[in-house]
Amino acid sequence: MAVSTLSAAKEPANLAVAKQKLKKYHDSGAYIDDIADTIQQAMRYLELRVARGDFKDKQPAIVLDIDETSLSNYPDLVKLDLVAP
Repeated sequence: MAVSTLSAAKEPANLAVAKQKLKKYHDSGAYIDDIADTIQQAMRYLELRVARGDFKDKQPAIVLDIDETSLSNYPDLVKLDLVAP
């Protein structure tokens, strides 16, 4: 007997639960810790490239996506009810 696709589908995550998880992740400090870890990894990579001389006669540059890369919009997410208040 074949199992119907509908009966095998998982129930989607509850939006209120997902918002609470995001708030907990942010407010616990884990979010900022993850950002700090990523910055540290990027700095090590950049320092390695500079030490190897990868930028001879070149000006290194970075390009950032503004949202959540170089600017936090968390307060706006809370105001717009996209994260639990």
